[in-house]
Parts: sequence; C-alpha cells; structure tokens
Amino acid sequence: MTQDEVEQVNYALEYKDYIIGFLTIVCTVIFYLMKKKDETIKRKEEEIKAIQEKLSDKKYNLYHRMYSVVFDLIKKKNISQQKLTEELIDIKKEMFIYAPDDVLLNFLDWNNNVQENGLDTNTVNENMMKYFKILSLIRKDMGNHKTIIDAEDIFKSLIIK
Repeated sequence: MTQDEVEQVNYALEYKDYIIGFLTIVCTVIFYLMKKKDETIKRKEEEIKAIQEKLSDKKYNLYHRMYSVVFDLIKKKNISQQKLTEELIDIKKEMFIYAPDDVLLNFLDWNNNVQENGLDTNTVNENMMKYFKILSLIRKDMGNHKTIIDAEDIFKSLIIK
C-alpha cells in the first residue's frame, strides 16, 4: 500500500463516527418521509373509499326507484301520470350524476323513445324491453357482473298469469 492510500484509510477511520452519524441521520429522515407519505396515501385511500360508499348508497336508492316504478305499475297502484312523470324526471337527474355510461345511455334512449312515441301501441313492447334492459344493466352495475339475467328474463318474470 502506498503512503497516500494509507493516509486516505487513516482519514476515513478518523471521521468514521461522523460519517456513520451523518448516514444515520439521512436514513432516519428518509424513513420518516416514507412513513409520512404512506400515512398520506392511506388517508387518501380511506377518503376515496368513504366517497365511493356514499355514491354506492345513492346509486342503490336510485336503482331501487327504477325498479319500484315497474312494480308500482304492475301492482296497479294509483299513480297519476303527473306523479310518474315527476318521478322519472327525478330519476333522470340522478342518472346523470350516479349511473355509469351504459346505464345512462340506455335510459336516455328509452326516455327519448317514450317521448317521441308516447303510448303508441306499436312501440309499447319495444319500450318495455328497453326499460327491462336498463334493469338488467343495473343488476350488473350493482355487482352482479356475471349475471345471465337479461331484459327478456325480467319481462317473463313480471308476467302475471
């Protein structure tokens, strides 16, 4: 070993405690920052989860109202045309806020078809099937992703014999 190398080793040995202390401080700071970042991420995830739960509850209530419209009509409850129209307008407003695109687009298609054709007997079956398709899409959106229930199945289940 040359004299320069020996001096470098001696210099490093003299200051090893300082170097170790400095590296300890740097590591402590890094670990502290990582912990704070992890806590921030967890807090944000919890906030997002809370928001998603609120949205899920509102979406559930909206979808329940969509199903209720059909069942109230089947039960022949005394629902005035005005009350039904108001309920559908409220449902439409909430659909824009909470429903995913496939549900919303099918709802708007059904709604436009009903508005254009009214109670025309030629389009009643088509309108019913479109509405039942929305109900089947609602099932998928509420967690039944692998459902095989379609509009026709819903229609058949509602036929009263």
